[in-house]
Amino acid sequence: MRLFSLNPLIIPLLIGVLIPLPASAAAVSAQPDQVKAGLFFNGETVTVSGQRDPGQPLLLLVIGPQRTQQIAPLGKHNGIWVEEDAHTLAQAPGFLAIAGSQPLPELMPLFNDALTAAGLTSILDYLRLPPETNHAPTPNWYHAYTSLLERQSLFLPGVALQDNPDSGTFSTTIRLPSNAPPGRYQVVALTGASDQPLIVTTHLNLIKSGITSRLEGAALHQPVVYGISALLFALLVGWVIGVLLNRR
Repeated sequence: MRLFSLNPLIIPLLIGVLIPLPASAAAVSAQPDQVKAGLFFNGETVTVSGQRDPGQPLLLLVIGPQRTQQIAPLGKHNGIWVEEDAHTLAQAPGFLAIAGSQPLPELMPLFNDALTAAGLTSILDYLRLPPETNHAPTPNWYHAYTSLLERQSLFLPGVALQDNPDSGTFSTTIRLPSNAPPGRYQVVALTGASDQPLIVTTHLNLIKSGITSRLEGAALHQPVVYGISALLFALLVGWVIGVLLNRR
């Protein structure tokens, strides 16, 4: 006995539902996604990993809190080095780490427009190569700023990437130093073809905790009390050291 029958036209539709067509996909994550910086904070290693379509290029960025920064060149006047007129950099990253499946000069043309579309136009200036000569007609403030960050271990332009082009998986470790600024860090992965780039993002937070957090809160919200307390504490420490030395 025949219990049911299917219209031949329905079969392709069912196959399409049961066996979805392959689609471009990418994912990125950061572990841990929350870092606490206490009084004895000595830095933290963050693992960034993800997945994208096999064989596609990859540009991975970890961008620290962006704030307005002042940078000034040093000039020698009458034998003394002094700061000259300061230059203001808007949305300057407090930390910047870069990893890629190819050298940065090869990846930048692929993802210039994608970074602009993602609202990261300011980051483009910090990713550009420095001038070929040290005698540029105008100062390269962005390169000077990243050089300053690099001396503080806050700019990592060539982080090693563990990449499996056959499966599309990738991972890397980013070292946040003890002087890393607190705040929200963006983790941005750019992949895909140049005409159809794909952007996936996540974030991690670096927060101050314990007595460090309380001192920062007091300095911001009760500056007078904080200043008086700091002065009294310094006097107390000086008095204790003086007493100990006199006993000897």
